[in-house]
Amino acid sequence: MKRRLKNPATGDPLSLRLRPPAGQPFSLPLSELAKAVPFAEYTGAGGRCNLAAGCAPPRLTCAYGMSRTETAGTFALHCQPADLAVLLAHVAAPEDALEQQKAAAFAALERASVDPGVLRSIAVDSRLPGALWHVFRPADAAKLRRFLAAGAENGGGNPLAEQTGTYLGPAELDRLRLKCGLRPAVIVQFQGDTVFVPAGAPYQVRNLHSGISLSVDFVSQESCRQCLATGREMRQHNRLPLRRLLYRAVRDAVSVLESTV
Repeated sequence: MKRRLKNPATGDPLSLRLRPPAGQPFSLPLSELAKAVPFAEYTGAGGRCNLAAGCAPPRLTCAYGMSRTETAGTFALHCQPADLAVLLAHVAAPEDALEQQKAAAFAALERASVDPGVLRSIAVDSRLPGALWHVFRPADAAKLRRFLAAGAENGGGNPLAEQTGTYLGPAELDRLRLKCGLRPAVIVQFQGDTVFVPAGAPYQVRNLHSGISLSVDFVSQESCRQCLATGREMRQHNRLPLRRLLYRAVRDAVSVLESTV
């Protein structure tokens, strides 16, 4: 903890996230790590049920823990036009502030109204929580956009597509529940866990302890319609050429059928 960069204004350790620019992945052999992501038929680069097979390389993210702040997250609230699987490969706490970090993370989970069974597991089994997720349904996106736009200084654009830096803390989530009737699924991710987020589902993530995660984009047959709808809404923020992927999948299917006739 003492070696972390400090905020010059407050003296608090900075919360940093290391992620390569788009199109410039880390020069690391991620293919072997990606094999640990479950449901390879959907998430794998050669998965038969993945319409984006071979078109979306895995992404590695390294982030410091942020258990002491509730107004910022590792990933701000946003959604994407593809299904997502995130494997938390490693979790660690600073040795020089281990107990303080654990206490701060536990307090953050209590304020987030996490399932009591998960809290008992952390307390009794000394499990180290890695990340706190809030995941909304794809059907909640329209209400959520209006809620965010109403509180923004500049109401233009799509606040869920532009990663404006909005992270909803406990107070904002309570206001969202009372005003719009929206409640996210609250997920605590531990080392080795994989979180799946369907296409178009708004979500935000806060690392409670420092961790390394692997993200895999895929397009399942079941969510293809939602992928196209979300892609139209996001336009310039869409990383995947969804229509081209769909055309390629249909072309390959027709080729297989013709070869068997």
